[in-house]
Amino acid sequence: MVEVNRAAFAVMLLFAPGLASALSDCAALGGASDAYKVVMDELALPADAGAATGKLQDLKNRLAFTLSLQLQEFQSDVVSKKITPSIDLGLVNCVNRMPSPGGLEFDAQRVRTLNNQRVVVELWGNLLASSVNDAGTPHALIGYVIPPMLHYLPNQATLGRFSVQYPKNGGDVGGTLRLPEATAFALVGLGLKAFKANKYDLSTWAFGRSEASIKQAQDFGGTAELGTLLDYVKVAACEVREKARGDANYAGPISLTPREHCGAST
Repeated sequence: MVEVNRAAFAVMLLFAPGLASALSDCAALGGASDAYKVVMDELALPADAGAATGKLQDLKNRLAFTLSLQLQEFQSDVVSKKITPSIDLGLVNCVNRMPSPGGLEFDAQRVRTLNNQRVVVELWGNLLASSVNDAGTPHALIGYVIPPMLHYLPNQATLGRFSVQYPKNGGDVGGTLRLPEATAFALVGLGLKAFKANKYDLSTWAFGRSEASIKQAQDFGGTAELGTLLDYVKVAACEVREKARGDANYAGPISLTPREHCGAST
């Protein structure tokens, strides 16, 4: 399976309209909300979709529904495990916000703003009509940015930007559609934000749960960068636990665990 149609991606990137300054703002991201946010931008239909418009619209709806469902699943997981502090994580739809396929608009200033707005991941997509060789199945090329990763760890930029094509071969049959990357990247962003805020239990949970989603993504043909991201997450989770053990103001369950040697995540 080829995760990203690189030829199509290169052409789309070459002719991507607009630069960093052209990306519209999203009013829904304003305000003083303390909630963490997963931002879903427009999933753009191709201008020449023609007869494929119905199938592409169906794929768009399935992607949006799946993402909402996955967010609900790990919100419920936090509640059932009594993670402290409890998480407030919501999906924000930014209609008509359409980054270019390569995400060139997400420069340092925009990334800083998104991070301050508590965005843990932003995704957008370009829906692609089927070709003769893919049995009439439409595709979506989804771009992801993880603002906390890009802001706090700019030297890890390759781990803060991804492009993934859906559906994946072997993983989306019978109407089932999963976006393990969306969950993984949201949890990595959440884990890093919580780490910076000394929310050790939440950060440990987020990093730990992201491992399973990264591995699921790898099972269906992930990129080499996913392996590097997995290595980062394991070390970062260890660093969270070590910092918690050394924090005199923390008295949670991590303080009762033995010390570890973490290595370096940066």
